[in-house]
Amino acid sequence: MKRNAFVFILGALLVFSFGLVNAQNSLDITGPPTGSWDGGTKVTTGTDITWTMHITFDENLLGHSVSWEIYIADSPTGLPLNPGPGFTAVTDNYLYDFVANGYAQFFPQYKSVDGIGADTVGSGGYSVNGIPAGTSVDWLELTTSLDNSLDGQDKYLCIDSAWYPPSNPYVLSLATSGETPPDWGGPYCYLIENPENMPAEFDVCPAVEQVFDHTVTATYDFDATDPDPAISPGPLTFSYVSGIGDIDPVTGVWSYAPSIADVGTVHD
Repeated sequence: MKRNAFVFILGALLVFSFGLVNAQNSLDITGPPTGSWDGGTKVTTGTDITWTMHITFDENLLGHSVSWEIYIADSPTGLPLNPGPGFTAVTDNYLYDFVANGYAQFFPQYKSVDGIGADTVGSGGYSVNGIPAGTSVDWLELTTSLDNSLDGQDKYLCIDSAWYPPSNPYVLSLATSGETPPDWGGPYCYLIENPENMPAEFDVCPAVEQVFDHTVTATYDFDATDPDPAISPGPLTFSYVSGIGDIDPVTGVWSYAPSIADVGTVHD
């Protein structure tokens, strides 16, 4: 599904003829974004969600005109909600230096980057001799994040290629084939839903009665593990509800200095 995009004028250096889509020419995401916690169907709120774009082409690349739209929808096939609920303005981070690798001009473009309705970002550029055929590199990263209020609202975060119909499509300009739409598998949509935050679990906990000498400080090291650290990152904090002694909130080490009055006493 193609949506809003940019108009890029690549200049006379581009070959304005349409070639067949070649399976070796692609510009697509590398896989689920960061912030997806179930392998690629759901994303969580309150953390960065980043897609990595990968480009592959089998002819010299003379130029390109591409853009993507990130938006929130009611379903995986739905249109962007406008104004949509809150996501942070999309940022881009180019991992590949086009000019250093043969481009004469390269220019990022931003139609909308305010986190309302849909954010559309992309780029264009051209080259005299072209970037060599066979190049296959991670192109850029696109990042946003979601407001916590979106959790459990049956909304989807989506990303799709975009263009201004009927011209200026999502294309690479190749030395022989001319303007060729690269393979793109989207739209990609992810249900906005946070996983249940499970409580920490003790790794070491006494299963039998502990006996201590009243002349020595009694200690016990309670170790624990967070079963889902990605949901609530950060160190565990130890505390106790009732009982004797003290527990170190960082290490989980419990200690108690008994006295002669404790001899023969059973503490729960």
